[in-house]
Amino acid sequence: MGESLLDKARRLRQLAGEVKAVRSAMDNARRLQNRAAELRKSLDEPALSAQTWRACATAGVDDLRTPDHTGLAQAVANLRRGLDAGESPGALDTDFNTVKHALAAVARQTDNSIADAWPRFANARAEEAGVRSVRMLPPSVQQRLTNAIAEVEEGRTAPPRNPSQVKMFLRQVAWLRQEISEVGGAEVPEQLEPVFEALNRGGFSLRKLTAEQLRLLQAHDLADGLVVRWQA
Repeated sequence: MGESLLDKARRLRQLAGEVKAVRSAMDNARRLQNRAAELRKSLDEPALSAQTWRACATAGVDDLRTPDHTGLAQAVANLRRGLDAGESPGALDTDFNTVKHALAAVARQTDNSIADAWPRFANARAEEAGVRSVRMLPPSVQQRLTNAIAEVEEGRTAPPRNPSQVKMFLRQVAWLRQEISEVGGAEVPEQLEPVFEALNRGGFSLRKLTAEQLRLLQAHDLADGLVVRWQA
């Protein structure tokens, strides 16, 4: 006896249900893949921040705070439990978003740690290299060091955003230290800083040179390099 019309209808209904279930499973799989791709992209920023943090630590930056990963660990654990339980992507949206927010929070903490600790380290390295003494060097030497000085000065105020910037700052500082040492750069007494700033701007009136500044110029064997002329 052939299949009845009712049996055919039941079989078609069953088949339609199976197709719907397969489509739903495929849709869920695609949604999970898309959310996973979002998380992988969200990892880029904290990963770069962590690499920069490690580069700073290796360079000797002190007082680097270690970011708190507790919130991220808890968010990942919650997401894992939901995935293991086979929850739908819609039910997991909150867990996925919580992980993304936790990753962004870790990146901010890491960047803030670097921003707080870097200036003190960078200023110390620049001073050790003798950046302040550059103004006591001949103009021709200052011109040759202009680019390196500008990069070091920028590095003193702008925390690094990637490991390459940390390495570049250290290389520029080392190069400046060597160059300044070779040409005999000396430490600038604080009282002489206005004198050399004025000289580098084109000169100043002898009336503005104090007796103490003249004494310091002589004491540091710098007076012979200054020539007084009548101004036309």
